[in-house]
Amino acid sequence: MQLSVVLLGLVGAATAVSAQSTPWRFQQVRTIQARVQNSPPKWSDSMKRWVGSFAGADPYVGPMDSTTMATVEGSLLYLQSKLQLNGTNCTRYNNMSYIWFYDIQVVQPAAAIAAFGATTGQILEYGQYVDMESGSCDLSINHGGNPPDECLDMARKTNNSLGNYVGAQIQRVADYGAYNDTVWFSYPNSCVFLPYAKKTDACRAEQPGGLCPLGVKPDGINCTFGYTILGHLRIDDLVGITNMTFLNDSTRTYANRAEFCYDGRKEYVLQSPTTYSDVDFWQDGLNRTMNVQRSLKLIDFYRNNMGPNMLPLPMIPDLTASNPPCYVNSQRCYKAPFGCRRNLLGQVCELCSSAGDPTCVVRPPNVTLVFPTTADGAADITLPPVTAAPPTVAPISNGLSAGSIVGIVFGGILLIGLLVIFGRRRRQHESSDRFTTLAADSTKGGGDPNSAYRSMDTSADNTTLSFDMQDLALIRLEESSLTFVKVLGSGTFADVWLGTFETQQVAIKKMHPNKVNLRHIQSFVEEIKLMSGFDSPYIVKCLGACWTRPSDLTCVMEYMDSSDLRTMLEQSTPETLGWEPTKYNYLHNMVAGLTYLHSYNVIHRDLKSRNLLVDSTKGLKVTDFGISREDLQATMTVGVGTFRWMAPEVIQGHYYHVAADIYSLGMIISELDTHLIPYHNMKNPASGQTMTDTAIILAVGQGSIKPEFTPACPDWVKDLALRCISFNADDRPTANEITQLIRDKLREIRA
Repeated sequence: MQLSVVLLGLVGAATAVSAQSTPWRFQQVRTIQARVQNSPPKWSDSMKRWVGSFAGADPYVGPMDSTTMATVEGSLLYLQSKLQLNGTNCTRYNNMSYIWFYDIQVVQPAAAIAAFGATTGQILEYGQYVDMESGSCDLSINHGGNPPDECLDMARKTNNSLGNYVGAQIQRVADYGAYNDTVWFSYPNSCVFLPYAKKTDACRAEQPGGLCPLGVKPDGINCTFGYTILGHLRIDDLVGITNMTFLNDSTRTYANRAEFCYDGRKEYVLQSPTTYSDVDFWQDGLNRTMNVQRSLKLIDFYRNNMGPNMLPLPMIPDLTASNPPCYVNSQRCYKAPFGCRRNLLGQVCELCSSAGDPTCVVRPPNVTLVFPTTADGAADITLPPVTAAPPTVAPISNGLSAGSIVGIVFGGILLIGLLVIFGRRRRQHESSDRFTTLAADSTKGGGDPNSAYRSMDTSADNTTLSFDMQDLALIRLEESSLTFVKVLGSGTFADVWLGTFETQQVAIKKMHPNKVNLRHIQSFVEEIKLMSGFDSPYIVKCLGACWTRPSDLTCVMEYMDSSDLRTMLEQSTPETLGWEPTKYNYLHNMVAGLTYLHSYNVIHRDLKSRNLLVDSTKGLKVTDFGISREDLQATMTVGVGTFRWMAPEVIQGHYYHVAADIYSLGMIISELDTHLIPYHNMKNPASGQTMTDTAIILAVGQGSIKPEFTPACPDWVKDLALRCISFNADDRPTANEITQLIRDKLREIRA
């Protein structure tokens, strides 16, 4: 199986690194990033590369001369946030017109890793983010016109020289959009106190900066980063790929954006509490599923419309394979019990919180690395030139487009349980004769079940793949009895369909054809295996699986005829939807579902109102056991998103257990009471201003904030919620204890 090849390759590479670990050095990281500009880059025939014109700066230096960049998704978030400032005739902020795509190579200075590498909450492999504007440190943002300390360090104006490190931070702009992987980066170059036009040769010589000269590779000593501009796209063209309907006549569309603007239309308008769009591309701007689709459109549009001299975006598996495992560069990944993984085109390392994810790489026990510390000296740490190539690993696949993986974390949350649950033999379902499962037949449905893998040019072992599908043999359903009716919802990786199996209504989860690769199929298999072992009236049931080949695998689930809890609360009020009996029943069911999961040592990890489905007769059930795991950094970037239900220990990146689900339960109880998402319009007591997502995350992580409750909330319910969200995980009640409490209270109420 190719995954084994990948892991063996990582072990071999890490062993080689271990042999060179004295002294330690940062291994080069390759990352794909983007920026929004008011003009396109220019092609230089003499240099055979794209360059830029920035107030007279050198055409190679200018595009990276003390600037900020973003992940590809982050560039869309920035663009969307600025579109709200437009006036008539589609005027954009600073005339934003183009998105540039960069291929960047980074080797961080050792002193920066010593200073920031062990800091909780800091983006792994990166230093502190520094605001930059027009080629210099931005003195106008939060600094009162004074240089930030980090800029003084970079300019060698202090004794604390950390080198020209690349900084990074998560950007959260919840009022404008909710994108995954919205990390921003800062790239300091020479003369960080001066804008482009005022940088003299003398100043550049005094403080050289982090950009490597053309043709020179970064080493973390003489320079920190190098780059290539892959190409660009015009925002007007991107927006123009969708129809632009007339405001008062949906049957008519503008022929082009010029007509749209001539009519005085705005490109993107935000209205609280919902958004709407005059241009379809920006429709429903606060919906993270829509924003995933926007990211996909952006990348696929570039891939399909590259102009002369433009270079394609790399395949994400190939990009990951070219980079070192995260534990080589990050102390926190080095010590992480479940390892780390790289995410999307940005290749930002993320801590893994549970075992069982094949994308997570744990430091092999025979590898020892000695990371630099501040005790080694705050000044420049002298290391020999980097001569060894970054560790290499076998590619996972060369047939997967970048657009196929952009929304990985939005496919759902993979429940990570004990390996005994993953590996145990699944029983046959006893619910009905018509769901009797089929015996395994390797050629059933016409063809080799492994052909999907071969079509992706993998080198997977046929025996292993056949065994993987055999794991679903006991729950295999007759595909001819399955009918697809209509799409109920779409995610990045899969659609959920309303369908029928023989005569019974079912929900069918099916992966998008262009999102299929070996790793995702295997994860989908594991998801179905896990779900099929659950037998609880409070967990959405997996009825079976169908496939003719692995690539068209579907999961057949029981159908819930109402909506998710979040939608139900949005469509009602505390006055119209009371505690007795409806909300009490919802509370009972969600706790009963958790009790069942926790009895198997399974942590849901993404318990929130969107992952609780309601049926008019069956009540509420727990769901969302998707094919991809949400990581901490991703969930903290989604605006009104998962972090609002996260326990402090999860936000802090610490070890956690089933008590993290109990914390999430407490937040859902506050939703049941108020019908609002947690911390909705929460005010800062000092300033009276609405708290930003950044402030909320920090406050939750410190235990200094609690959700609000209405006066109508029953005292015992409020008390239960507050116990559930205790800062100390050991102070939270268990699911069993909560179940008993609810039973006792409901007996009193209903006596």
